[in-house]
Amino acid sequence: MNLSARNQLPATIVEVNLGGIMAEVVMRLEGGAELVAAITRRSAERMNLQPGDRVHAVIKATEIMVGTGQLPKFEDDLFKTANE
Repeated sequence: MNLSARNQLPATIVEVNLGGIMAEVVMRLEGGAELVAAITRRSAERMNLQPGDRVHAVIKATEIMVGTGQLPKFEDDLFKTANE
């Protein structure tokens, strides 16, 4: 697989949740962190994605932010901080 995206992370699929149109693919990176991708159900079925499959999480973004300090512990704290 040759892609121009630089952020290609080896991962293992943990679970695949199929919805009506979209699918949620939960992947575990080699260091133990998890990523969740939302793809079309059709793509998930075409690729026959299954738990245990080795894949690459390919991240293509227009920007990456860097933060310092401790992250908020709860989602409510995150929204409160963002809206202050």
